[in-house]
Amino acid sequence: MPEKIEAKRAVDLTVLKLRSDILSGIYPPESKLPPERQLSSDLGINRLTLRAALSHLYAEGLVQPKHGQGVIVLDYKKFGRLDLLAYLENDELMEDLLILRKNFAAEAVALACDHAKPEDISRLRSIANRQHDVRQAKAYFEGDIAFTRALLEASHSLSLILLFNTIERIMRNKPKLPLKMLEDRGLSQSSYQALIALIRYREPDLARKAILGLMGPEDKVEFQKALDKP
Repeated sequence: MPEKIEAKRAVDLTVLKLRSDILSGIYPPESKLPPERQLSSDLGINRLTLRAALSHLYAEGLVQPKHGQGVIVLDYKKFGRLDLLAYLENDELMEDLLILRKNFAAEAVALACDHAKPEDISRLRSIANRQHDVRQAKAYFEGDIAFTRALLEASHSLSLILLFNTIERIMRNKPKLPLKMLEDRGLSQSSYQALIALIRYREPDLARKAILGLMGPEDKVEFQKALDKP
């Protein structure tokens, strides 16, 4: 029998429990959740709490109530949202997230090449300079988030800003991931300065190639010019 859920934060805990059971395959795609009366009794919650939790799972693309059939479990790979990466334990999925973040950064910097104002570049420099003096890992991570948000504001892309909101939630739910990404502070600092240099150079295509590792010999010459620009 499922473990009883405490009354405190009952809806959130119910969502957490049912989401975990769905993602782990306890309730596979196209199966039905137990009847409402049984499920609420098994979890030790009232039916209003269960309904609120199911509404949340419906919004996440995990379940679909069907008249006369009950609540059907959906295939999260077809209907789920990117946010679900925060609750999946899979190293390959985390690699996918890092690839997404790299492509996301490439487009953000390319757009910033076209749209960044002098005050945007000054703000990025200020944050990068502050990061030099940060020693505590969590504080450094927060500084990296601030730098990324400043970069997004310089890109003037609402779609990228909204996408990053999701990426940030995933990273905050998996604290070991961002800390691992930022453990080489020297590389991180060099990246800040390179991104700022690319924005100042105002060559979007070069920025994309540099971040994605697609530079040819001529591109590398141009990239060095960007870094050397006073």
